[in-house]
This record gives sequence, structure tokens and C-alpha cells, in this order.
Amino acid sequence: MKKTFLFLLVSGLAHYSYGQKTTAEKLDELVSAYTNIGKFNGAVLVSRQGEILLQKGYGIKNDKKGELLSADDVFQLYSITKTFTSTLVIKLEEEGKLKLSDKLEKYYPGFPEGNTITIENLLTHTSGIYDYTRGYNMPDMKEKTLVHFLRSKPLDFPPGTQWSYSNSGYWLLGFIIEKVTGLSYEEALKQYIFNPLQMKNTGLDYKKFVSKYKTTGYLTLSDSLKEEAEIYDSPGPFAAGAIYATVEDVYKYYVGIKENKILTSVSYKKAFTPYKNDYGYGWVISSFDGNKTIGHSGGGAGFRTNFIIIPDKNICIVVLSNSEQVSARFITGKLLEVLFDKFYMVLKETLVDNKY
Repeated sequence: MKKTFLFLLVSGLAHYSYGQKTTAEKLDELVSAYTNIGKFNGAVLVSRQGEILLQKGYGIKNDKKGELLSADDVFQLYSITKTFTSTLVIKLEEEGKLKLSDKLEKYYPGFPEGNTITIENLLTHTSGIYDYTRGYNMPDMKEKTLVHFLRSKPLDFPPGTQWSYSNSGYWLLGFIIEKVTGLSYEEALKQYIFNPLQMKNTGLDYKKFVSKYKTTGYLTLSDSLKEEAEIYDSPGPFAAGAIYATVEDVYKYYVGIKENKILTSVSYKKAFTPYKNDYGYGWVISSFDGNKTIGHSGGGAGFRTNFIIIPDKNICIVVLSNSEQVSARFITGKLLEVLFDKFYMVLKETLVDNKY
């Protein structure tokens, strides 16, 4: 017996292969199929027009304990965090506590080219500040240590002239938030976003997080090998990627955005406008089937994530995976194909007798 893959073409042959299946059933069957062949492991939430069509966990939560995932489990979000940092910064501008036109010099006197780098540059990855993930040798991730390190690195380009993804810029935004609020970054998030939106299963510092809902992150997750990832030491990726949450809490965040519960519609419109390289204020702006999409992905030790919304269709998709081998953006694309009745493939694994 030899194991092979069978490709079942679904959309466009709906009457033949799917009959009267609902969109919710199609979404579940799609994710289940990718889970069964080892291409997905995680939790998914899909909503359209205010109705949650899918909210479910798939696969392994903790192999050593024999635990399977549920929709209630918590995952590290990584760079989806940047959308929260951006939202918080813009909220502080609405309250008059800072301005996006503020120069970095105001908060870090003597910082190289600090009189030309703005908060807006930090939000849009146009500051030219060196991304510390490209290589660094620091004893810790404290503000003083990081700022000293960044001062030693020349800018990649003059501020505002080019685009280059910089986690360092978002660390600086987190420190600026602390300076202007008098709160820790985490406490500021709770006060301005988590608590107002009832995000009760969201927080920071995944390494210290203790809960029966905590999901184990895997570097490798297959039938033959399951290798746990080493989670980053505290404080983790800070304002660039430290938030953890459930799919439901990310959905609450989406509802808060849709209903302008945190920012005004004017501020959201500004945040969702591409600045350079299809990147707004902490958000990636793209399109699907002629519809504007807004979102952000995340990736780091043990986890791959994606969060996307289509405002005009009132669609929200949250894909959280605890395996570094999974492409959350790929799964998101497949879910969109189902929602928009596009031609797509469902993969099915079967055993066939190969006598030759």
C-alpha cells in the first residue's frame, strides 16, 4: 500500500461534489482537509455580515499531554501586535498626548537624525532605523540598552524616502507610549483596548503566561517529528509582537474597529490608507477579488498567524497556528476563495494499492 494525495476540485463543480453544503460546512471541510494532511494546525474564526461561520480548533495543542486544540485556546500573535500598538498611538494623538508629527528627538534627545524621524515614520516603517532582528548583541531588551544599540547603527535611508520593515521602530513606539501615559505598555493596552473591548483572554509575555488554555508552539510538527519551539524570554517582542490572544478576542478587536469603539472613523480611515509599500499605520493594505483588505500577519518562535478584514463585505478572518511549518496567509487565501465562491481545491489523503 502506498500513500498518495488525491486532489478534489470543489468550486465550479459544486453540484457534483458539494451538493447543498452551507458555506460554514465548506469552510470547516477545507480547514479539516489541510489539517489531515499536515498543512494546518491551529484555530480559525471566520465571520461575514456579523455572523460567525466558523470558530474551531484543529489538531494538536500539546502532544506530550495528548491535548487537542479548541477555539478557546490561546496563541502568540506576534506581529499582529503592531496593529494594537498603532491603534494605541493614534488614540493618544486623539487625546492630545502626542502628535504623529512629533520628532524622535523629543523623546530621545541626541538620537541620530532624531530631528527628522517622526512617529509617523515609525508607524509606517519609513524611519530607516535598523531592524534589530537582523542581528544584535545585547545583554537585555531594556529601553536604555536597545536605544544605545540603535544609536550605534546608521540609518538604512533618509527618513520618509523608502520603506523597510523595522521591529525596532515599534519597540520605540512602545516606549513612547509608556512615556506619555505613565503606564507600562501592557497596562496602556488594557486601559485603552483590552478592557473596553472585553478581551479577557489577551495579554503579554507568553513565556510567563500560565493557563490551561495556553497552546504549545512547535518548531516542527509532523507525524514523524514534534519539536517544541523555545519561546522568547521576557518581555518577548514587546510592542512589535508580544500579544497573545484567542481567535474570539481578535474578533472582538475587529468588532471594536468596525463599530469605532476605540478610534474615530476619521482616524481609522487614515490608518488604513497606504503610506508606502501598501503599508498604512501598522496595517497591510491589499485586495481580494477587487475588494480592499486590511490586516497583518505574524510569525516567530512556534507560531504563525494572520488577521484580515474586508470592511465593505463585513468579513473577518483570524487564523492562528502553533506550528512554524504552517502558512497562515495561505490558509486565509483558501478561506477567502470559499467565501467568494471561487474555484479552489480541497486536498484529501487516501491509501491506494500500488502493485507496480
